Amino acid sequence: MISKNIFSKTWLRAQYEIFKYELSMRRKTDDEICAIVDHEKGLRAWCSQRSYYLAALRKECDRRGLAYIH
Repeated sequence: MISKNIFSKTWLRAQYEIFKYELSMRRKTDDEICAIVDHEKGLRAWCSQRSYYLAALRKECDRRGLAYIH
């Protein structure tokens, strides 16, 4: 029961973080989103915040019909 509660909090936190990034990306132009995708391709760093950011970036590219992978 404890692990389910922790999982739920972790999942909710991840969804909240992704949502925050989605809101900030919606204010950007298509050219800005494409520049972000190009910039992110070369980075090797990884952490949970980056995964949330990349998830939001992929969703925004899908929403706009932009290529996430060029």
